[in-house]
Amino acid sequence: MTWIFFTAGALLVMAAAEGVALATGVIGAQDAWVIIIVFSAIGLLLIRWGVSMSRRYAVAQRLRAEGIPGRAAVMAAQPTGQFLNRQPEVVLRLRVTTPVHGTYRAEVTDYVPLTAIGRLSTGMPLTVLVDRADRTTLVVDWR
Repeated sequence: MTWIFFTAGALLVMAAAEGVALATGVIGAQDAWVIIIVFSAIGLLLIRWGVSMSRRYAVAQRLRAEGIPGRAAVMAAQPTGQFLNRQPEVVLRLRVTTPVHGTYRAEVTDYVPLTAIGRLSTGMPLTVLVDRADRTTLVVDWR
């Protein structure tokens, strides 16, 4: 995740460098402002995405450490079209069963390892870890 922050920081530094180039007269004012705005916007979007992914990772780590183990049956799987490290993001509609929460339906969006794609067939059981206080917060254990 750290690379996201480095990339965003690099884009913001590039935007600042364009500002210096503008101030010294190396490039034209109109060109510089367009470049500064574009690099700054991309940098801020990457920072926002990085923070979101870091929070998601922290929740998953917490659930792996203290979550309630359960089983989930895949009722439906819908790809979102997004990929991370060549792993597709998929919206999973699950029927979850845990000793604490009983059986209920849940929906989770997760990046699915390529080795686990075959497990998404309807009815295939998955291991999940569920938050004790909020049963809608869960993570699929792909191991």
